[in-house]
Amino acid sequence: MTSSTPLQVPYTEIKSVTNNFSDESVIGEGFLGKIYGGELSLSGEVIDVAFRRLDHSFWLQDIAFDKEFSMLSRLSHKNLVSNVGFCIENDEIIIINKREARGSLNRHLSGTTLNWMKRLEISIGVASALSYLHNYSVIHHNVTSASILLDEKWEAKLSGFEYSMTIPAQDRDLAYEKLGIGNYKSDVFSFGVLFI
Repeated sequence: MTSSTPLQVPYTEIKSVTNNFSDESVIGEGFLGKIYGGELSLSGEVIDVAFRRLDHSFWLQDIAFDKEFSMLSRLSHKNLVSNVGFCIENDEIIIINKREARGSLNRHLSGTTLNWMKRLEISIGVASALSYLHNYSVIHHNVTSASILLDEKWEAKLSGFEYSMTIPAQDRDLAYEKLGIGNYKSDVFSFGVLFI
């Protein structure tokens, strides 16, 4: 497991890139708020990013930010979404991830663009990401077609860590049996339902 050093991006820059969070910049909406698309210049390279602007009315936004941001800052796997940075200014909490070219899997399931070979490769990528997480005692708790992003090569990138949790290896069974908070089986079950 390797750590990354996320960039703290000024709020004014994000406002400029998203045209003051205009509706035209919205590329999606999740449980925690709207997601805006844009570009950032990092080390002389311009990259496409997604700004997840956490909804002020969501009373657990601080906890959700801590979970998602801390997870992605300390995890590194080719099938996990890349954490670019964050912004905490002016009562705003914004998570910045690399924007994947083909969006979320749920946008493609009913179309004809995903043949069986692509579906198999995507499922293998998600399984690899889950195996990696579970090896580090992380339960994702949000394996859905909306939390699986696809890059330009149709490679899966698991996102949506706001419900995730880390359980020390010695407490895995106790957490499930006594606290009812789930274990690795819940991720595997969700994965199975998704790819039936």
